[in-house]
Amino acid sequence: MKQTPRFVEPILDSTRSSLNPEDLDRSVEQYAAGNHKEAFHLLLDYLNDTIRPRFGNADGTEFRIPHGSILVCIRIDDGKLSIRADFLTLPAKQRTAMLRQVADLTLNRLMLSRFRKEGDKLRMEYECPLSQSHPHKLFFILRNICHVGDRYDDEFCTKFGAERCYEPRVTPYPEAETARIVEAMRTVCTETLDAVKDYEAARRYGYAWNVLDTAFYRIAYFAQPQGQLRNELKKMQKDFGITTIYVTHDQEEALTLSDRIAVFNKGVIEQVGTPNEVYNHSATEFVCNFIGDINRLEPEAVRALNQAGGSIDPAARNYIRLERIHVNVEPKAGAAVLEGTVDSREYYGLYIKYYIRLAGQTIKVIEKNDGVNIYEAGQKVRVVMDPRDVMAYPAAAQQ
Repeated sequence: MKQTPRFVEPILDSTRSSLNPEDLDRSVEQYAAGNHKEAFHLLLDYLNDTIRPRFGNADGTEFRIPHGSILVCIRIDDGKLSIRADFLTLPAKQRTAMLRQVADLTLNRLMLSRFRKEGDKLRMEYECPLSQSHPHKLFFILRNICHVGDRYDDEFCTKFGAERCYEPRVTPYPEAETARIVEAMRTVCTETLDAVKDYEAARRYGYAWNVLDTAFYRIAYFAQPQGQLRNELKKMQKDFGITTIYVTHDQEEALTLSDRIAVFNKGVIEQVGTPNEVYNHSATEFVCNFIGDINRLEPEAVRALNQAGGSIDPAARNYIRLERIHVNVEPKAGAAVLEGTVDSREYYGLYIKYYIRLAGQTIKVIEKNDGVNIYEAGQKVRVVMDPRDVMAYPAAAQQ
């Protein structure tokens, strides 16, 4: 390559984040103090300080927030926080093909929230007790819902003929600005192909891959692609087999695309490892809460586990993943059995998510759907947990 790639001014006036870290810090402090509603309000201020006055009711318990082609509805009621976002109306044809892709998104992109079909409508939703609405978790859930809405609405409308439930307000860029970006993209592609040809002739194949990688990031920076175009750029990177460093708040994206993950907290690396190490052997309490869904075991549950044969430190903060808990199975050596009652269940097809009341708290359990062992609300069940699956952290650890 004979010259450094030229700089292209981005289409946005500024790509700098407008988030205020101080608001998030205050939100976490309020959550730790038990002021969960105030913590959520501060989280909204962190995202955008106009959300509450523009899109919320007077007592701050209901919000209707437009974002692209979805409308995010949030409600706080009876100690619970619920999030709902209407997504798309299913097409008359190719419905089965689209639902298959939606099922893939449910498993691989919406591990905390979920898709629900009601009639011809699809929506994303999430619900949890307000006391379990940690700001870091809710930030990810809201970001995840909005990103899925941004990335897949165009694709589903184009491929399957789906219709949007909420038509976004689109402000087109001036014609001259659009022409400038299109010409810049053509120029980048030409420069990149010329550079690749030169490096291949010199057998510098590693440099050729790096130039391709840089081209994708240059286009993503100055063109700020959205929806289907952004998906196609990511697919091209994956097809080329390019090694990249990708910065994201999307945990599922990190787990599914990465060979190694570095989890940062306020600029400090909390853990570096494979997806399996980060998820199943979280080094800190922050990583444990930030990556995936998890149960925190309250003191009464810890005592019950210890009485059943466990040796868990009751002074620590103890967690266990949903899929590590099983219902009505034969316990293996060292496992503990606790009696519980099914509060409710969420049916996902491949698996079922149960909310089970035991030892003074509600725990979440994910079980594979075998079509036979399906438990109803109010049913008594035996819950099997292996104390060795519990991840424990010092009580003074940062959330």
